[in-house]
Formats: sequence, structure tokens, C-alpha cells
Amino acid sequence: MHPDSIHNFELWRELGSTVCIENMDSRKKTGRTAQELSGIFNQLPEAMFCLDVAHARQFDSSMVEAYFMLSRFAERLVQVHISEVNTASRHIPLSEASVSAYSRLSSFIPQQAALIFESRLDDNASPCRLEAEIEKARNAFHWLPLRRRREAMQLAH
Repeated sequence: MHPDSIHNFELWRELGSTVCIENMDSRKKTGRTAQELSGIFNQLPEAMFCLDVAHARQFDSSMVEAYFMLSRFAERLVQVHISEVNTASRHIPLSEASVSAYSRLSSFIPQQAALIFESRLDDNASPCRLEAEIEKARNAFHWLPLRRRREAMQLAH
């Protein structure tokens, strides 16, 4: 859930741990920093966390703020959104620069967190392009098991 869409915390609080709060990019007024997310989690103490690494990098290219988020909310982390964000704030395939930035966070991300690929590939994209995107993610998240990698590639064919 995007934090800026929450207008009545009481309604969302009733949903407990089924609510998952995603960090935001610089276009949004809240949810961009660990401090801003902390205020939201104070209002929704059972909510889970979704780290969108592209949003984090767009807001802070050093990824220090993403590290702060992980250090404060790792026990809440259930999803990681993987892509890159261009200057128009659109999700695009991973670049080598984004892979390098994301790899610095890899050891702080619990391995049970679901990885959600948000990179936009054309509908007619070849399986090789999907395989390449998965390989880039594996380079960023070194703990991604080889078995899961093979299964994902088989699904792409």
C-alpha cells in the first residue's frame, strides 16, 4: 500500500498484518525515508513492509536511506520490488548501475522475502530478455538460490 493513500489509519489498523506498506519515490510526500515510514508503522503496528529498491534508489542514489529502512524494518519485510525507475518515474529493466546499487543491500534482505519483478518488458519480449533480467536480479541478490533461478528460467520458456 502506498502510504499517501491512507487517510484513516483506524480502518487499515483493523487489517493487521495483511497491510503491507511500500516505500515511495521522490514524487510522493511521505513514505520516502525510514523516519517517514516509522510514523506510519507507529499508526499501523502490525503492518508489513515492502521495499521497492527502485523507489529507494530514485530518492537516494547512495542507498543509505534504503539501508536505514532495512535496519529498522527488516522484521516486517515481506516483499522486495525489483526494477529501475527512469526520469519519468516509470519502471524499466535493470541497468548495471542499479544491479551494483542493489547488491550492496543484498545481505540485509531476509531470504524469505518475495521478490517482485516490476521491470517493464514488451509483450513480445523474447524469453532471453526475461532470462537476462532474472540473471541481473541474481547478480544483485546473491543469495537467490540457483534452484529458484532455474525454475524461473524454465517458466520463461
